Amino acid sequence: MTNADKVIHDHSRSFSLATRLLPRAIAPDVRKLYAWCRSCDNAVDEAENAQIARTKIAALKDDVHRIYANVEPQLMESIWLKEVAERYDFPIQWPLDLLDGMESDIEFRPLQNVADLERYCYLAAGVVGLMMSRILGAQNPAAMEHAKHLGMAMQMTNIARDVAEDWERGRVYLPGDWLPSAAISANDVAELVAGKSCSKPSDNAMREPVERLLLLAERYYRSGKRGLAYLPFNMRWSIRVAADVYSEIGEVIRQHDHCVMQRRHFVPSGRKLSLVWRSCWRELFGRSNIRFGKFGSQPSLEVWNMKMKKETLFLALFGLSLTCVMATAMFALVGLNPKLESYSQLPWLYSLGSALAAIGLGWFSRKISRQLDAVS
Repeated sequence: MTNADKVIHDHSRSFSLATRLLPRAIAPDVRKLYAWCRSCDNAVDEAENAQIARTKIAALKDDVHRIYANVEPQLMESIWLKEVAERYDFPIQWPLDLLDGMESDIEFRPLQNVADLERYCYLAAGVVGLMMSRILGAQNPAAMEHAKHLGMAMQMTNIARDVAEDWERGRVYLPGDWLPSAAISANDVAELVAGKSCSKPSDNAMREPVERLLLLAERYYRSGKRGLAYLPFNMRWSIRVAADVYSEIGEVIRQHDHCVMQRRHFVPSGRKLSLVWRSCWRELFGRSNIRFGKFGSQPSLEVWNMKMKKETLFLALFGLSLTCVMATAMFALVGLNPKLESYSQLPWLYSLGSALAAIGLGWFSRKISRQLDAVS
């Protein structure tokens, strides 16, 4: 296991799982990018004090300029960035933007509104989506906006999951105008950021802001997943898995009534495996995400009802086709080991019939999928 492999394995099982599904030619580069981004994050979160963090971020920024000036970087972790930035021709502003986001955590200033939140999420993760899109081979310029939105959505999920942990570090990434003034005053937040003692708010106080954050994240996930269509086919599954597993964290939080102050939520391993399986089948059948037109727009009730009916029909046909696939395999196994000689041909006939049914049902589900995608 390389150093970059160890970083992603130790810090993110979700991304580690997703990278295993990537083609071998680019998987090491994705891990290097993750390892460099993680080292930038750790430069702030694991620093003993603010001065050490500032010094490390300054050294990382200096290395970025050295890389783009064709000068060897001084920090070992900067080699990861050098290798991928040169291979995929990243603009210098991308790594600098990410470091600006990390630097903003050192002298943290509370976010006042949604615009501040979106700006932070772009710096912390949206720019990572841009770099990832280059590695994955997305050639269409329209793909960049979707890649940025997917990164921002994942960062919003991180914020929702880590509210309690961030509070202990003196940071509140939820917009100030979302926080209930009756439970959390602006003075409370100011004292927290200043390092003064401030008790944690209750789950009740944070429930509505976390719910709003997850709703906003879902808008960005929808836009981000629409960008999958711009990726080469052999890249889509991995990114869909990463997006589905990460957005599932939000579903787990919802199932616990948006209570995030007493525990850190995660997706169980069995649930992750089911998401991998589901993502595989959705890609095989060409099912892209339901499109609601421009980013952030809401469908009319009539359009919504029509889409829900078609989505239900798609899921029913899809489920039946999957059942027929399993029946095909089961009858084939019986045919390989018949109990009676006179019964030896029937399992193969049943297996053939099930296979034809699976193909037919799959074709119809794919047709409905395309109808859904055509509605904007």
